[in-house]
Amino acid sequence: MDKKTHKLVQCAVLAALCFITFTYLQIKVPVPGGDFTSIHFGNVFLVLAALLLGGLYGGLAGAIGMTIADIMDPVYIMVAPKTFVLKLCIGLIVGAIAHKSKKINESNDNKYILKWAVIASCAGMLFNVF
Repeated sequence: MDKKTHKLVQCAVLAALCFITFTYLQIKVPVPGGDFTSIHFGNVFLVLAALLLGGLYGGLAGAIGMTIADIMDPVYIMVAPKTFVLKLCIGLIVGAIAHKSKKINESNDNKYILKWAVIASCAGMLFNVF
């Protein structure tokens, strides 16, 4: 299996994990106005994908997995396009910090990798909050 196919398969597996954790391991929280938000672990696999595969593939894994989950849930179907864009951006932010800026994939220093993986993950999740 060539490198591009291998990366695509990894992206698909992580997209499936994002879908599964968002769909089956979530707690829906009602918000004023009759809408819902949720607490879920889909973003964990999105950030993991961005750290393992880079921003583009990681962002696509999260965006595809969680957008499909939104489309299949009547509560969230209207926000599916927004989900795609936001989750892609989270992956791009995490990947830009971890791989483009700090090049964690080229380092052998575990403390350096952990430090920048945590910082990149926090930056992506801060973007998600705002």
